[in-house]
Amino acid sequence: MHGLVNKTMKRKYILFLICSFFLGGASAQTLEQARTLFTKGDYEQAKPVFQKYAKSQPSNGNYSYWYGVCCLKTGEPEEAVKYLETAVKRRVAGGQLYLGQAYNDTYRFEDAVNCFEEYIADLSKRKRSTEEAEALLEKSKADLRMLKGVEDVCIIDSFVVDKANFLSAYKISEESGKLFTFNEFFQTEGDHPELLFRSGHYQQRTDIFIPDEKRSRTEHECVLLNEKNGDCRHRRLIPTCQIIP
Repeated sequence: MHGLVNKTMKRKYILFLICSFFLGGASAQTLEQARTLFTKGDYEQAKPVFQKYAKSQPSNGNYSYWYGVCCLKTGEPEEAVKYLETAVKRRVAGGQLYLGQAYNDTYRFEDAVNCFEEYIADLSKRKRSTEEAEALLEKSKADLRMLKGVEDVCIIDSFVVDKANFLSAYKISEESGKLFTFNEFFQTEGDHPELLFRSGHYQQRTDIFIPDEKRSRTEHECVLLNEKNGDCRHRRLIPTCQIIP
């Protein structure tokens, strides 16, 4: 009987060790393990350890940086901002790159633009590549322009409009842009359910909105759009295609 109890206890101990091994491999247990996971891009598994260190030592720039980046990469930009701001104040290398992204993801576009511009200036002084930062800067600038072009819409009435004149019911300011049917824009005929939007002063481009069942026509219509905008007056336009499901 005593031998049977010992065997049972031994099996439970072995099972415990096996479970501990696999659970230990699933997430970081030490700072060194967390840093290794961070380097590999496994931010979800590294985050709990960095969170513990960042909250227990809030003035440590490196801990704030690691935890802030993990938050940003796992869909928590609001949480990331506080810690990345600390990292930037502590002059942690690369902090501005991620802080700018966190600002952008929380719709603080002006802060994002300023952050990226400062980061690019710093990189230039040290003769480092600014390509990634410049691309993020342009994105934030575009987002800022679009935010400034947003209009408040108040629905005060509803009425029936003939399909052929449907878009005429939308009153959009010149600064915001204009909606076109496919046939109106390209001055053609036929069954074309696509809508086109020519943006106003803030972002000079034309977007094609295509129903899901018409996805295969995207490339063809983009070519037509390029041809349409090929004259000198529109040479600065950057046509893009967007698909609405």
